[in-house]
Amino acid sequence: MREFKFRLWDESAKRWVSRGESVEMAFSQKFPESISVKAEFYLEQYTGIKDKNGTEIYEGDIIAQELIDDPFAGGYPTYIVCWDEKFLGWALKDATGDDGNDTDLHFFIGERRKCEIIGNIHENPELLEASV
Repeated sequence: MREFKFRLWDESAKRWVSRGESVEMAFSQKFPESISVKAEFYLEQYTGIKDKNGTEIYEGDIIAQELIDDPFAGGYPTYIVCWDEKFLGWALKDATGDDGNDTDLHFFIGERRKCEIIGNIHENPELLEASV
Protein backbone atom coordinates (compact mmCIF):
# COMPACT_ATOMS: atom_id res chain seq x y z
CA MET A 1 0.00 0.00 0.00
CA ARG A 2 1.18 3.49 -0.88
CA GLU A 3 2.35 5.93 1.78
CA PHE A 4 0.40 9.17 2.11
CA LYS A 5 2.80 12.04 2.81
CA PHE A 6 2.45 15.78 2.46
CA ARG A 7 4.67 18.83 2.55
CA LEU A 8 3.62 22.41 3.28
CA TRP A 9 5.04 25.55 1.64
CA ASP A 10 4.72 28.81 3.56
CA GLU A 11 4.45 31.46 0.85
CA SER A 12 4.90 34.45 3.17
CA ALA A 13 8.10 33.04 4.74
CA LYS A 14 9.26 31.43 1.44
CA ARG A 15 10.14 28.14 3.14
CA TRP A 16 8.95 24.58 3.78
CA VAL A 17 7.23 24.01 7.11
CA SER A 18 9.09 21.41 9.19
CA ARG A 19 7.38 18.24 10.33
CA GLY A 20 5.78 18.79 13.73
CA GLU A 21 5.88 22.58 13.39
CA SER A 22 2.54 24.29 13.98
CA VAL A 23 1.28 27.05 11.71
CA GLU A 24 -1.52 29.56 11.87
CA MET A 25 -3.66 29.87 8.78
CA ALA A 26 -5.72 32.98 8.24
CA PHE A 27 -9.22 32.51 6.88
CA SER A 28 -11.21 35.14 5.08
CA GLN A 29 -14.96 35.01 4.64
CA LYS A 30 -16.74 36.06 1.49
CA PHE A 31 -20.45 36.81 1.48
CA PRO A 32 -22.76 35.46 0.20
CA GLU A 33 -20.34 32.79 -1.08
CA SER A 34 -18.45 30.23 0.97
CA ILE A 35 -15.41 30.58 3.21
CA SER A 36 -12.08 30.63 1.36
CA VAL A 37 -8.50 30.18 2.57
CA LYS A 38 -6.00 32.93 1.82
CA ALA A 39 -3.27 31.49 -0.43
CA GLU A 40 -0.41 31.70 2.07
CA PHE A 41 0.21 27.96 2.35
CA TYR A 42 0.41 25.26 -0.29
CA LEU A 43 -0.18 21.66 0.76
CA GLU A 44 1.41 19.20 -1.67
CA GLN A 45 1.05 15.43 -1.71
CA TYR A 46 3.66 12.72 -2.32
CA THR A 47 2.90 10.83 -5.54
CA GLY A 48 4.16 7.48 -4.28
CA ILE A 49 6.88 7.56 -6.96
CA LYS A 50 10.61 8.29 -6.73
CA ASP A 51 12.91 9.77 -9.35
CA LYS A 52 16.02 8.04 -10.75
CA ASN A 53 17.99 9.13 -7.65
CA GLY A 54 15.46 7.71 -5.20
CA THR A 55 14.07 11.15 -4.27
CA GLU A 56 10.34 11.27 -3.50
CA ILE A 57 8.31 13.11 -6.14
CA TYR A 58 5.69 15.57 -4.81
CA GLU A 59 3.14 17.64 -6.64
CA GLY A 60 4.70 20.97 -7.53
CA ASP A 61 8.06 19.39 -8.32
CA ILE A 62 9.72 20.26 -11.62
CA ILE A 63 11.28 17.27 -13.30
CA ALA A 64 13.46 16.78 -16.34
CA GLN A 65 13.14 13.59 -18.35
CA GLU A 66 15.96 11.87 -20.18
CA LEU A 67 14.94 9.87 -23.23
CA ILE A 68 16.78 6.57 -22.77
CA ASP A 69 15.99 5.21 -26.22
CA ASP A 70 17.11 8.42 -27.98
CA PRO A 71 20.19 9.87 -26.22
CA PHE A 72 20.91 12.15 -29.19
CA ALA A 73 17.55 13.94 -29.13
CA GLY A 74 19.16 16.91 -27.38
CA GLY A 75 17.94 18.65 -24.26
CA TYR A 76 15.61 17.33 -21.64
CA PRO A 77 11.93 18.29 -21.57
CA THR A 78 10.76 19.70 -18.23
CA TYR A 79 7.42 19.07 -16.58
CA ILE A 80 5.47 20.12 -13.49
CA VAL A 81 3.99 17.33 -11.37
CA CYS A 82 0.30 17.86 -10.56
CA TRP A 83 -3.01 16.06 -10.06
CA ASP A 84 -5.02 15.89 -13.26
CA GLU A 85 -8.73 15.14 -13.49
CA LYS A 86 -8.32 14.11 -17.14
CA PHE A 87 -5.94 11.29 -16.19
CA LEU A 88 -7.57 10.76 -12.75
CA GLY A 89 -4.09 10.62 -11.33
CA TRP A 90 -0.68 12.26 -11.16
CA ALA A 91 0.29 13.96 -14.37
CA LEU A 92 3.18 15.81 -15.94
CA LYS A 93 2.24 19.23 -17.29
CA ASP A 94 4.58 20.52 -19.96
CA ALA A 95 6.50 23.44 -18.41
CA THR A 96 6.22 25.35 -21.72
CA GLY A 97 2.42 25.35 -21.37
CA ASP A 98 1.85 23.08 -24.39
CA ASP A 99 -1.17 21.01 -23.29
CA GLY A 100 -0.50 18.53 -26.11
CA ASN A 101 2.58 17.27 -24.26
CA ASP A 102 0.86 16.60 -20.92
CA THR A 103 0.91 12.96 -19.87
CA ASP A 104 0.32 10.49 -17.06
CA LEU A 105 3.21 10.42 -14.54
CA HIS A 106 3.19 6.64 -14.13
CA PHE A 107 3.55 6.12 -17.89
CA PHE A 108 6.75 8.17 -18.07
CA ILE A 109 8.41 6.60 -15.05
CA GLY A 110 8.56 3.28 -16.89
CA GLU A 111 11.63 1.64 -18.37
CA ARG A 112 11.82 3.90 -21.44
CA ARG A 113 12.62 7.12 -19.60
CA LYS A 114 14.43 8.40 -16.56
CA CYS A 115 13.28 11.43 -14.65
CA GLU A 116 15.02 13.62 -12.12
CA ILE A 117 13.70 16.35 -9.84
CA ILE A 118 15.45 19.59 -10.74
CA GLY A 119 13.46 21.89 -8.45
CA ASN A 120 9.93 22.91 -7.52
CA ILE A 121 7.51 25.68 -8.46
CA HIS A 122 8.06 27.58 -5.20
CA GLU A 123 11.84 27.67 -4.82
CA ASN A 124 12.81 27.52 -8.50
CA PRO A 125 10.30 29.50 -10.62
CA GLU A 126 13.18 30.46 -12.92
CA LEU A 127 13.17 26.87 -14.22
CA LEU A 128 9.69 27.48 -15.61
CA GLU A 129 10.76 30.71 -17.27
CA ALA A 130 13.77 28.94 -18.86
CA SER A 131 11.46 26.31 -20.37
CA VAL A 132 9.35 28.77 -22.34
